[in-house]
Amino acid sequence: EGQKAIGIETLHQLDWKVPDWFIIPVGNAGNISALGKGLRELYDLGIIDRLPRLAGVQTYGASPLYESYSNGFSDLIPQKAKPTKASAIQIGNPVSFKKAVRELQHFNGVVEAVSEEELMDWKAQIDSLGISICPNSSVAVSGAMKLRNDGVISKQDDVVVILTAHG
Repeated sequence: EGQKAIGIETLHQLDWKVPDWFIIPVGNAGNISALGKGLRELYDLGIIDRLPRLAGVQTYGASPLYESYSNGFSDLIPQKAKPTKASAIQIGNPVSFKKAVRELQHFNGVVEAVSEEELMDWKAQIDSLGISICPNSSVAVSGAMKLRNDGVISKQDDVVVILTAHG
């Protein structure tokens, strides 16, 4: 329930203007599940008038949700998660998998995966702006940029990328 505050506080800061996308790194899938639940509740209460899309991002090698999404949200196949600089999301058997799938489907969501090189390149770029982020946060940034480059996110879309921790 407390994790719902991520989206609620963000929308409050945006004067309840709903962005087109919320993008968040995924490990155990609790954050994306809570984000979706909170957004649905705001919509059901009439506080927001539309729903955004959700995107979850994982690293290759610790990407069971991405693999499921790539196969039409097939059943979870647990993985032995490979080491990643994004150690907080180095999870091969996410506890909140079913909840995450439910929210992603409700929000017409997508799941992306990024390489170690991609996540560290974006960490360096964001750090160079004076914003110190952790590698798991740079997973979300690199996933957002990958989705933008692939045309999933359009140039005119409003996008909120959730940085789950600082450097």
